[in-house]
Amino acid sequence: MKTSELGASLLHTLAQVPDPRAARGRRHPLAAILALAVAAMLADARSLYAIAQWGRLQSAETVRALGFTRAKTPTVSTLHEVFKALDVAAFEAALARWAQAALAPSSRAIALDGKALRGIHGEELPGVRLVAAYDVETGLVLVQQGGQDHERDHERDHERRHERRHERRHERRHERDERDQRPALRRPADVQ
Repeated sequence: MKTSELGASLLHTLAQVPDPRAARGRRHPLAAILALAVAAMLADARSLYAIAQWGRLQSAETVRALGFTRAKTPTVSTLHEVFKALDVAAFEAALARWAQAALAPSSRAIALDGKALRGIHGEELPGVRLVAAYDVETGLVLVQQGGQDHERDHERDHERRHERRHERRHERRHERDERDQRPALRRPADVQ
């Protein structure tokens, strides 16, 4: 794929990501918001605030090229709401399809990279793993799988809360029993 075609093909691919927002009240197309995020992150924006600021600093021509129909790009709160509701799997799949189509046919070296999150003492934290396959020549991630197992984490958090509640009840009961077993103290005026 030619370099001049990359932007248009990316916008076309991002338009295939399902929009989780209600049709009423949409000010910006989802594909334009996603294209803004991609372009801003390529320009080193690393937060929603930085992405929103990058968008506000662009010329009207760039804003239109990203697919926006209005002069102003989305605010931080709009970006937050969109990314909170976004179907991440569909977004990643669309980017993977685009990356595979954008690769040169001569590009055949694919590398695998795996990561596991570890605690401060070096122990592996359960459920936090990531494996990615990427094109060595371009550095594009072709497929990424893993992340945090939220259901298992939720169950583990629930068990921990239950254990802490049980421990607090036990401690209060123990303190109450100790207090009841102590001999009553007399004030010096009562002693003769």
